Amino acid sequence: MSLLDRPDAHEFQHATRQSAAALLLVFAQLFLNFIKQYWAFFLVILFRPASNRASFFGWVTLALAVIVLVRSLIAFFTTSFRIEGGELILESGLLSRRKLSIPLERIQTVTFQQTFLHRLFRAVKIEIDTSGAQQKEFSLTALSMEKAQRLRAYLMAHRKEGEAAQAAQADSHPEGQVLLRLDLDDLLKVGITQNHLRTTGILLGLGLGLFSELSQTLGKTFTNSLKEQWGYIYGHWTMLLLVFTVALILLSFLVTLLRTVARYYGLEFVQSGQGFRLSAGLFTRHEQSISLPKVQMVKWSANPLQRKLGYYVLQIYQGGGLLAAAAASLKAPGCKAAQVSAVLEGCFPQLNTQPWDTHAISPYYAQRRFLFLGLVPGLVLAAAALLRGSVNPLIFAAIWVPLTYYWQRQLQKSWSVQVNPTGIQMAYGFFTRYYRQSPWEKIQALTINQSPFQQGKGLCDVELHTASSTLEIPYVPLALAYRGRGQKRQGEALRTFRR
Repeated sequence: MSLLDRPDAHEFQHATRQSAAALLLVFAQLFLNFIKQYWAFFLVILFRPASNRASFFGWVTLALAVIVLVRSLIAFFTTSFRIEGGELILESGLLSRRKLSIPLERIQTVTFQQTFLHRLFRAVKIEIDTSGAQQKEFSLTALSMEKAQRLRAYLMAHRKEGEAAQAAQADSHPEGQVLLRLDLDDLLKVGITQNHLRTTGILLGLGLGLFSELSQTLGKTFTNSLKEQWGYIYGHWTMLLLVFTVALILLSFLVTLLRTVARYYGLEFVQSGQGFRLSAGLFTRHEQSISLPKVQMVKWSANPLQRKLGYYVLQIYQGGGLLAAAAASLKAPGCKAAQVSAVLEGCFPQLNTQPWDTHAISPYYAQRRFLFLGLVPGLVLAAAALLRGSVNPLIFAAIWVPLTYYWQRQLQKSWSVQVNPTGIQMAYGFFTRYYRQSPWEKIQALTINQSPFQQGKGLCDVELHTASSTLEIPYVPLALAYRGRGQKRQGEALRTFRR
């Protein structure tokens, strides 16, 4: 029996409210939003004289709770959805009514999200993406798990005709094939390989922003309190800079590790007849799916530490506009090489059945970049050394110029463009190695760019545009690009990149 013939296929034709748990969840979300927006105000209350602090804080908290409760009740009782006339309709608002209508054929992904409260009430938050949208178009705070699953099955069954049969096939095998499952040991290894410098920058920015915000909000009260409590330390920041830096790096490492475990705990990456489904999360559990016919490109990457441990960061992109596809991509942070191959085989089975022809980019790529990034700055530093009579800029130039040359040569050698009659695969990157694969049938357009230098050498930069992203190839022979652009059929056009 197909999804369209099931007895509950039309249970959403009447206005349906969210689960009763939504009232509590909306209240909690609104309360947290108030705290985030007015946290500085609460800090001012804490610095008030102790004699009247308690009573004032109590009245403010009571007023805040009443406001949030009223808004939560309004949001719960005025929000409903239904499916009517081939559209998913969401209505909300009391005085100012909002009606959102989404054609069922435009629905691209249905994502489930579960916080601790959701799990407690066996409910899920639902987010729906549509083709071309730059953000989540449709969101329900809480719906019972059973009803949410029926809604997703109904929506997926009503997508374009070519996908309906696959949706029914996926429903008959709901578990599918588990391609990847990360246990705690894997998560700890994955967490070690993450970008800790980025976390360091975020923590430093947050700390400086918080200090500035408190100084402006509380004025001398805040600074005087620091001086009284920290004394010697407050007046000797320079002496503690090294200790602070080391502590910040260690804290960043710990934060990144904990974030990785919390975000990807219990990760399962499943392939079914419909496509792929990824679920993960310790405190807030996300379940996201991606449709196989809409997959445009597969990307995997690894930094030196990840390569040493044998892990790759895998991302699957689907169509629907650049921002929408990036937001709707599936990301698995700890795949082995065999698992990456299994995903490629599932997404593009025809690509890896034929041998690849390998092409390198022109050495002029490294020469031109070295000229502008290495040689010119080196000459400027040498001139500064002569004018100032200082040897320091000259020493820096002597280090920078050969280092840049080596860097650019290795970057040029890292480029590899592999093609066969069915698709293209790219590899590039000096520090972090990136790999991308896409079939010709997903390439929507080809753009050729030439600088004056490239015109004289018969070279060009090629951009291959898919519905989810753009693949850029620098310094390839112009003749190959022209032969590709002159063809009518996109697949035949881009096959001319072969020898």
